[in-house]
Amino acid sequence: MLPMLGPAWQMTGPLTADAWRWMLALAVPIFLLIPVQDLRDLPGDTAAGRLTFPAAFGELFTRAFLAAGFALLPLIDHFLLLRASTTWAWIAEAGTASLCWTIAWRVPRRRSPAYDHRTYRLFEYWYTAILSAAILTL
Repeated sequence: MLPMLGPAWQMTGPLTADAWRWMLALAVPIFLLIPVQDLRDLPGDTAAGRLTFPAAFGELFTRAFLAAGFALLPLIDHFLLLRASTTWAWIAEAGTASLCWTIAWRVPRRRSPAYDHRTYRLFEYWYTAILSAAILTL
């Protein structure tokens, strides 16, 4: 994550303390929550011998871990990233929090691979939204 964010940030401005705060505050939660992508094909991963997070720790634990992580992610967004001070920043914060809480609600429901894929896509939308929110808050 940092090898991608650092150069991208440097294309638009210097790597300041705020830039490093944003990059680290994004990289750590993404590293912890990216196993949401592995829920889509757990049987296939297991059959192929791939040891993904859900295969190693179990699907139920993974879903509970991810639900808690996504439920708490808006706190990280608020205290470390957005610190909403303008109307637009509050709107951005509400939008990213809504995405996180929607994901937290969807993850434990394990309906189908297609359902899990849509849940993972919401994570991608959160990532895009949080990066876009940097425009409003920095």
